[in-house]
Amino acid sequence: MATTQVQTVSTAGDKAKLVASALLVVAALAGYFLLAKQGSLAQWAAFLVLLALQIASGMVADDEISFTGPFSQWVSGASVTWATWYHKAVGKKLLLLWFALHLLAMVFHRWRFGENLVTAMFSGDKVFPFEATSSQDRAAQRFRALLVLLVCAGLVGWLVNLPLPNSP
Repeated sequence: MATTQVQTVSTAGDKAKLVASALLVVAALAGYFLLAKQGSLAQWAAFLVLLALQIASGMVADDEISFTGPFSQWVSGASVTWATWYHKAVGKKLLLLWFALHLLAMVFHRWRFGENLVTAMFSGDKVFPFEATSSQDRAAQRFRALLVLLVCAGLVGWLVNLPLPNSP
């Protein structure tokens, strides 16, 4: 019969990591709601920083079982340990919390205001009771978007083709 073992938090370092995780989650939520006064651009910037940290930490993380991040060779062992801890313990929880918060906000908006935001999210159109100006979707905007896509693809290609630290 298989036995289940409960892993306890016993060392001071483990306890400090738990406290730091809780503080980061609280700080992220407080920051997100404080940024609501700044407008949606600041909120998007906060989310993108969170997402970038999660991606960057995953690129150097090592779970010591089956996955090693592709850039873990270029950082120290302490950095790999920290990135793995952040990726699993903090970043994952923050993204799940952000996702749950938005699902709750959609349910609340439907209950409080009677608007179905899910349909608007999938269709890209929201019906207003007044005449709204349409967004600009012309060739210039599409060309800029294509340019950004090409720059990003070039950066990814450059990163993928970086030589390993021990290779000639």
